Amino acid sequence: IETETVAHWDKSGTGKRVPPEEIRRVVLDGLKAKDVEVLDREWKQFIAAIPDEWPQARFKRGWMSILQGAIFDEDPEAMKSKVAAARADLDAAIEAGIPDARAWWARSKLNWIDGDSEAARADLEAAIERDPLNAGYRYELGMSLIGGPISLGGMTIEIEGEDAKDFDEVPEAQPHLGLAMELAPDNPVYRRTYETYMGF
Repeated sequence: IETETVAHWDKSGTGKRVPPEEIRRVVLDGLKAKDVEVLDREWKQFIAAIPDEWPQARFKRGWMSILQGAIFDEDPEAMKSKVAAARADLDAAIEAGIPDARAWWARSKLNWIDGDSEAARADLEAAIERDPLNAGYRYELGMSLIGGPISLGGMTIEIEGEDAKDFDEVPEAQPHLGLAMELAPDNPVYRRTYETYMGF
């Protein structure tokens, strides 16, 4: 291996190092590779094939699939599969102890899709415990208590049946809707909803 002399802090004032070109030559010789572009492409394919299974990666994959609306599909079976995959990622991240409130918020969306309003509210409450000053979480919880609608990836979920209530039937929604308005005073939807709730 060829080296070169460089300035150094020791008594002699000089040292040796292997220049980058020599490192490249030795690595390519050792790998018996002649085409660097092929080697680079194979390396990237190898890296891409490694599954992202650590909690933070699984959280981000599940959260982004909901945030970007990627779970929606015209084919019901395909959508069911995508929802299941997102749920598996979020469940794994939460069970691993990830502290990010967005994991619970994202899972609440999956619960709405599955029609489990109780689990959806529980996850929203868990998100609020971790991020109590998030106006969006407060607003969604308040809206879910009075009967929606809930926004999801560009779509709207209308709450019907026994979960749909009049404003005056659910006083526990008031603090959440009020806090949403106070935390995001420039949001006209939050203000309009709260004023409707209070009968202004």
